[in-house]
Amino acid sequence: MTKWQPIATAPKDHTTVLVCQKVGGRWLYSAMEWDDMFNHWRTEACGGFEYEEDITEPTHWKPLEPPE
Repeated sequence: MTKWQPIATAPKDHTTVLVCQKVGGRWLYSAMEWDDMFNHWRTEACGGFEYEEDITEPTHWKPLEPPE
């Protein structure tokens, strides 16, 4: 299992990764990719990409792992 890494080390080449951010005392997780046009993390939804409203400044990331 891959350990969480600081968000500053996350790939910014359109690779989808798992990100997290602590909000209101709880951790939120989402699969996202970096949008270099708008310098923002975004998530895929309904066949297109949208911005995640709850995760605005992820603090950590790790690669998505295939299901077992």
